[in-house]
Amino acid sequence: MASFLFYMPVATRQIGETFRIHFVWKIPNEHYIRALFVAQVLDIDLEADRYLIKLTELLAKREEDGRGEGLPEDRHTVEYWEMVYRLTNRMAHVAFEADDGRPLYLRLPTLTLEHKYFTRYEDPETNGDDPDWD
Repeated sequence: MASFLFYMPVATRQIGETFRIHFVWKIPNEHYIRALFVAQVLDIDLEADRYLIKLTELLAKREEDGRGEGLPEDRHTVEYWEMVYRLTNRMAHVAFEADDGRPLYLRLPTLTLEHKYFTRYEDPETNGDDPDWD
């Protein structure tokens, strides 16, 4: 009989603590945008194994071509970097494991704000309740 190692996510941060969170998006020109933010824990959802965080500061950024080569800032895709800058002070839910420093690869609509990942708490009509949470 095979044995399985079962991992249970654990909250390692407390409300008010901060950690670095690393997001990555693939943009239409096949480049990758990497952004490292300071995330402040606002709440802990033990039932869903996730934190509610606020992105308080953009610490570092990088744009890479499709081969992973870093690009000089004068070759950055400005329109998408403007979107990254606008994420400062926005809130989102992230899994407990997001505080381990590994990059979180997000779909482009989260950056363009077509998806409510970073804006669901700004909609007064839903008060943050989104039945389409995924």
